[in-house]
Amino acid sequence: MKQCPYCAGKNKNDAIVCKHCGKEIDPLKAETVAGEGIAGGEPTRKKKKWLIPVIVLGLIVLIAIVSIISMEINKAQALKQEATAMAEATVAANNTATLVKQNELSTQAAKLLTQTAISINDTATAQVKATWNYQATEKAKVGNLERANLPATNKMRSLGATVESLKLYSFKGSLENATHGQTNQKYGSVFTLDDIDGVCAMLRIRFNSTQRNGILYFEFFGPDSSVVITTKHFDIDKSWYGAYLWGCIGSDKLSRGSYILSVFDGSDKVGKSAFTIK
Repeated sequence: MKQCPYCAGKNKNDAIVCKHCGKEIDPLKAETVAGEGIAGGEPTRKKKKWLIPVIVLGLIVLIAIVSIISMEINKAQALKQEATAMAEATVAANNTATLVKQNELSTQAAKLLTQTAISINDTATAQVKATWNYQATEKAKVGNLERANLPATNKMRSLGATVESLKLYSFKGSLENATHGQTNQKYGSVFTLDDIDGVCAMLRIRFNSTQRNGILYFEFFGPDSSVVITTKHFDIDKSWYGAYLWGCIGSDKLSRGSYILSVFDGSDKVGKSAFTIK
């Protein structure tokens, strides 16, 4: 816009006559009105200059908002994953604790069964101990049979020895010079109850280490599912670094039927045999 030099009226830039006073406008005397130019004038250019910073600022704010939202989403996912991992670890720990407890209970039950089966009244002497009979309850019968059927190995770990032979024989009792002995010994696996006073298991072992004394358990599993245990302390015969050991039961502990003989070195079964009483 340009201003008339005569009446100060505002006219278009291309106006020759003032529309207010009708006088001819001298281009040299007319003044341009600031802030109201035509399109493409100075004011329009100023508005466009301010628009770009506003757009840039808006983009920056938008990017910041998107970044914050992304960070919060990632944080939420990380927390969820951590919670899931902790839950899985807790379940695994509970399962492990349960399994350990079950194993402990099973081990305790096995130890109790073993201790009950081989329990003895040890007096720390080097003499043959008394023989006694375990009364067979229905529960004990099952455990006795399982123990009798265990396989045997001839290696005696705790004594450092090896079983060379295991033989069975029947005998008749004798008394000479106030000393009890055995006569009419018959080796085999079938014996007649009316003709014997007892049955013995003879074990021959040889040492292969420095261990030279110890104790073994002879267990006779009878037809009534009871177990008779004989314990035997021994010392080595230094002439050949071996030993003979006997586990015997008298006719008062015998009845007609089948028997399983087991020999234990601690918890290791080192000998097994069977015989029949007619």
